[in-house]
Amino acid sequence: MLNHTLKVLEYRFILDRLIYHSRSVPGKRRAGGLLPYDNIESINAALDLVSEMIEIFEFDGGPPGLEFDDLGEKLERARSSGDIFEPKELLEFASFFGVVRECQKIRSQYRKLKALLAGLVYPANLHEEINNTVDLSGEIKDSASPELKRLRKELVAVKAKLNERFERYLKSDTSSYLSDSLYTIRDGRYVLPVRDTDKGRVKGIIHDRSSSGATFFIEPSETVELNNRHRELETAEREEINRILRHLAEMLYFNLEAIKEDVVILAHLDFVAACARLSREVAGARPEFSDDGEHSIVNGRHPVLLLKIEEGKRNEVVPLDLRLTQEENIMVITGPNTGGKTVALKTTGILSLMAASALFVSADPKSRFVLFDNIFADIGDEQSLESSLSTYSSHLNHIKTALEKSNENSLVLLDELGAGTDPEEGAAMGQAVIEYLAAKRCFAVITTHQGKLKVLAGNVRGVANGSMEFDRQHLRPTFVFRAGVPGSSYAVEIGRKLGLPTRITDRAWELLDQKERDLTLLIGELNQKSVQLSEELK
Repeated sequence: MLNHTLKVLEYRFILDRLIYHSRSVPGKRRAGGLLPYDNIESINAALDLVSEMIEIFEFDGGPPGLEFDDLGEKLERARSSGDIFEPKELLEFASFFGVVRECQKIRSQYRKLKALLAGLVYPANLHEEINNTVDLSGEIKDSASPELKRLRKELVAVKAKLNERFERYLKSDTSSYLSDSLYTIRDGRYVLPVRDTDKGRVKGIIHDRSSSGATFFIEPSETVELNNRHRELETAEREEINRILRHLAEMLYFNLEAIKEDVVILAHLDFVAACARLSREVAGARPEFSDDGEHSIVNGRHPVLLLKIEEGKRNEVVPLDLRLTQEENIMVITGPNTGGKTVALKTTGILSLMAASALFVSADPKSRFVLFDNIFADIGDEQSLESSLSTYSSHLNHIKTALEKSNENSLVLLDELGAGTDPEEGAAMGQAVIEYLAAKRCFAVITTHQGKLKVLAGNVRGVANGSMEFDRQHLRPTFVFRAGVPGSSYAVEIGRKLGLPTRITDRAWELLDQKERDLTLLIGELNQKSVQLSEELK
């Protein structure tokens, strides 16, 4: 699929929404890299997973929490550098193993998801060992090893003795030499804050001096032995903790390949859950693919429009019904400015891309899709300042690509064909393009203001007319697409309604040839009857 097509059809917006709905780092990465599939078997396999996930959301409250980092990548880096993991990092692994365990419990009725998760390996012993080693706050438990328990017990006793000794100093005559009523620790040793003027009155080792020079931090001689033992125990504790962490790191390295595979599987599950959330967000339906070449969108709404407006107002997005077949494979849409032609074009394109990407579509389940091998789009003002191309030349470049590379299994979307140049020449070029696409038997939806292109329906095989409905009474578009009826720009009529001088509007009407006037009147009458019928059916 061309990057240009993905850009102008706002496919990236859909991917960004999937990324938002993903919970894990590798799941978000997978969502951001989604591209359309090239075969229906893969699409249906992916859709089966999403269908079951939607059931899990509806009946089981959703899948287990899937917030995790790319732990396989983290393990690879650590093993390469010989690093060990901090206790809080070990908690990440423990949390991930918990997710693996919970995902293995997904009910057997979800056969496709169970098959996806069949490759999960739950390292029960490793999970248990981490949980027995690290508490929920990320600290190493005393019970992590008998030696650590013994060291910490003695360390508590030594600290208690040191605290008792130094509390006595604070209550003895020594306190009169201190600059503060609290003792402190310097370089891991308990010390007293002694005033500069009294430092000779306290026997001991000077460890530090305050920045002002007014205080010396002195370790009393009688506490040196206890302080030494305190330091020895702290060193032994650190060494034992490092031994424990090294042991856990080795266990993780031993399980590296299984963990990497678990990450891949759960990232896939997370991605499937994101697809299900997106489907629920846009009230999506599972896309069905036709085997007779019919591409029909029933009650299709542009998903980007749905997602950009308030949830309570989404019903205000007017649905699109548009059908392409082997017999009528090119739809030429005409109508007034801001009447919804481009939205209809984009809706056709983005829903086709979503269906090909195994995403539920914001359309009726009765819709049927063709899996196109490519979609070509020329939409909007694509003027290229870098290459000094005019708007018209830029359009022609995209059209040229479509003409060269399209085939009978391609979809071509052209917005305002024939615009941006002399009207006569633009109409001639537009007709030639349509005739060329018709000869190639490719599918196409084309919008245009060129009146001469309306008459191609019936004269060129495969070409059909469509239009955007316009309420002539209130001078406003209804955004409803009508197949089989060409549209009009209503330029003269709108001018009259807006109060332009009669001399101008009458003269403009006279300048139209008789056939054009008759066609405009007929189109207007058909359009107004369509509006009235729509109102009656509400």
